[in-house]
This record gives sequence, C-alpha cells and structure tokens, in this order.
Amino acid sequence: MEGPWVFGLCDDSEARYFVAEKRDKQTLHDIIKREVVLGSVIYSDGWPAYNGIVQYGHTHNTVNHSENFVDPLTQAHTQRIESLWKPLRLKVVKNMCGTSPDLIPR
Repeated sequence: MEGPWVFGLCDDSEARYFVAEKRDKQTLHDIIKREVVLGSVIYSDGWPAYNGIVQYGHTHNTVNHSENFVDPLTQAHTQRIESLWKPLRLKVVKNMCGTSPDLIPR
C-alpha cells in the first residue's frame, strides 16, 4: 500500500486519527505510547504490529476477524472504530473528490 497511513484511536466519547508515513510496528507503538492513557484497555484485530503493546502498561484484547466479529471469551471487538471510519472515508472520497497526502491532516 502506498501513500500515508491513517491510524485511528477511539473511546466512548471521541475518535482521533493520526497520519503516519510508515505502516510498521515502531510507528504504531510510538502513537500508542504518546496518545493512549496508561492502563487503558486496547481492543484490536490481530495485526502483528500490535504485538507487545502490553509492555506500555495497557491491557490488550484482540479479535480474530477470520473467526468472529466479537471474541467469544473477552468480548473484544473493533466495531466502534470500524463504524467511525465510514464517515471519514465518505468525507475524503465523496465530499473532497479524493484527496492528496497534503490534505489528509485536514
């Protein structure tokens, strides 16, 4: 995948998005260390770049999307952040007629 990467975080009250040039573990971990409150519970899919985030003082529950939408044991899911992507995608693709990397932060 070429171009910048947009990574999202959300809780019950807000969503935040971060533009990153690399889609790698170090970039993801740097964002989590900087932006996620210590002791938070993080729910994610099984993307390998998430491995090891518990070392920063977080609980990490995952869902394997090839098996479930909600993990039957931990109840972990990514439905909230997934639902927040749709309006963002619509804004970028439909309202802005696509975008360039220079416009993504807006």
